[in-house]
Amino acid sequence: MARLLSEGGQVIGIKLWDTPKLNLKNCLKHALSYPKVNYSVKDQMLQVRFIKVREDQVARVVKWDANLDFDSAGQIIGIEILFGGKLALNNRLKYIEQYRVGFDELFEELPAEQIKRLEELLDTVEGDDVI
Repeated sequence: MARLLSEGGQVIGIKLWDTPKLNLKNCLKHALSYPKVNYSVKDQMLQVRFIKVREDQVARVVKWDANLDFDSAGQIIGIEILFGGKLALNNRLKYIEQYRVGFDELFEELPAEQIKRLEELLDTVEGDDVI
């Protein structure tokens, strides 16, 4: 995955390249329902733009790690962008903020026993950059 950065260092988009193992084009039922998400068959790449910019307005493309979340049917339902190291958050989320989902929101509709297991698991995670 790569993060697209503006001149001011804000994250303005992400790109995720497809691989034969990942086979993104068959996992996009939910993702492509959003106008800011597109998949290029030619480039074999999923792209999310948080603001409307032309390619020449992207100041920097930074390769970075991310986790994809899938539903039970194998469709992408979320992307977890892993921040830290040289490119920590440092107020880079101006355009992403409206798309963030906090842990409390994730727990709202889960049965109590699942919430307890997840909380126990989260207690083992260290770091302040988990979003």
